Amino acid sequence: MKRRDFFGIGNSKAEVEREYDNQPLSTAALDKLTTPLTRQQAIHLLRRVTFAPTPEQIDSFTGLTPDEAIAQILGPNDHPLPEPSAAIQNWMDTQEENPLTVGNQLIRAEIEGRLRTRYFQFADWWLDLMREETMPATEKLTLFWSSVWCINFNYDTLALLPPALLYRNNQTLRSNRYGDYKKFAEDIAMDGAMNMYQSMYYNTKNAPNENFARELMELFSMGTHNLKTGEANYSEGDIQESTRTLTGWKAAAYEYDPKPKGEFKVYFLPNLHDTNAKTFMNQTIPARDPETENTEQQVLDEEIRNGILRIMFEERSEAIAYFLCSKIYRFFVYSNQGAIDWDFVGELAQIFIDNNFTLRPVFEALFTSEYFFDESIRGIQIKTPPEYIVGLERALGVDYAKAQEAVVNLEQILYNPPNVAGWDAYRTWISTNTYPLRVKYCRGILEAADNPGLVAFAKKFAGSDDIDTLTDALVEYFLPVPIAAERTQRFKQAILDGAGTTEGEWGGLMAANDPNAGEGIRALIEELILSPDFNLS
Repeated sequence: MKRRDFFGIGNSKAEVEREYDNQPLSTAALDKLTTPLTRQQAIHLLRRVTFAPTPEQIDSFTGLTPDEAIAQILGPNDHPLPEPSAAIQNWMDTQEENPLTVGNQLIRAEIEGRLRTRYFQFADWWLDLMREETMPATEKLTLFWSSVWCINFNYDTLALLPPALLYRNNQTLRSNRYGDYKKFAEDIAMDGAMNMYQSMYYNTKNAPNENFARELMELFSMGTHNLKTGEANYSEGDIQESTRTLTGWKAAAYEYDPKPKGEFKVYFLPNLHDTNAKTFMNQTIPARDPETENTEQQVLDEEIRNGILRIMFEERSEAIAYFLCSKIYRFFVYSNQGAIDWDFVGELAQIFIDNNFTLRPVFEALFTSEYFFDESIRGIQIKTPPEYIVGLERALGVDYAKAQEAVVNLEQILYNPPNVAGWDAYRTWISTNTYPLRVKYCRGILEAADNPGLVAFAKKFAGSDDIDTLTDALVEYFLPVPIAAERTQRFKQAILDGAGTTEGEWGGLMAANDPNAGEGIRALIEELILSPDFNLS
């Protein structure tokens, strides 16, 4: 997989200026919405920050203020991380021999087979977390950060990253999801999966490898050019100098690797580190004595945390804030790269800077703003494959056996983006290939739901014994914006035809938990699946 096979944003001042001139989606501002959430507002909020709300969640969030709602969604800063599944516990501390160094092809194939099995078990665990999530809601933010700090299980065409490293990386993303971005960057720099994927493993004073240093600036923090001014954010010299600060770090990824700090931990080899002075963004990082000033802690403190990272956030604060807030905007508001509301992004960026690059205030400001709840923001995002599949699973209470296959074939393979820049999103999520598959897999989820389960699902909506009330409630639940009366009437007729009943008899079917009522609900959901706006959030 080619790391550089993508078109980055902001590659020239002209492109930045062209994109900056787009008209905003909404005239609403970052001012806080203080009124209690209507039902439609609660659904909108929960759609965007979770993997589809349950009817119970909608009921509990309706009437909350946005502040109250987002406090529940984000939860406390010290909320514990999820436990690994039983399958992951079996191998999370187990190392294999590096398959690329194994001469016997049968043994190599066996090792790679175990790694692939573990990858699938890891992906299943993460999908389970999405499917079973309550509050606080952590998995949408974790998915977002995996699309920023991109890592591939299959990398450099031949190699496979040990899934134990992917699991650890996933927990690192989750634990930093709304924390201090400076610490986030440091934790990722010391992350074993990133160390392997970005070739820091091979970065030494005699053979520098620029991959991570380059992507840290271009893709993970500031972009090539300032998105507000269009000026270049860094030089090739900055890449080279920061690369030198990152020499000597390796991950204990395989069975025969040194393990001074334990399996899968990143460790430091002083003899491979460049101890000479570095000049990064016009600031000097002093030389160090290779014998007395070259320990792991000294280099981490003085060259990384208080070296390149401190300098980046001091010298390029505006560029970093704009770049990262534009990514947040694209993921949670509107993914059209050509329609970013830069004035609104600038307001978010200023909050980011004012809070010393702590992410939580940015998310709180976004998700409680009048702008976010403006009607023009609803129904404009195409659901990502996990949202699309997991959302229907959550709605119907179905654990679909082909969920991972579906997400893969809908072209968002977890921990396997198309390149280091991640997924393009927006209209790339739907094509002539993937749209029929979306319908196919949702039908599979619907087929896995039995009639008693569908009736129980319908009864979660108040007034489900009245066909008009239920139709309105289900349309509101599954579609992002109100629809015309004639469409609602067609959906209502689908229920009646599927159940083989009349309006007057519907209430009796529901009261009796009649299987035909389940068939009516099934017929409606089948019609909804075929609706284009079913794909929108």
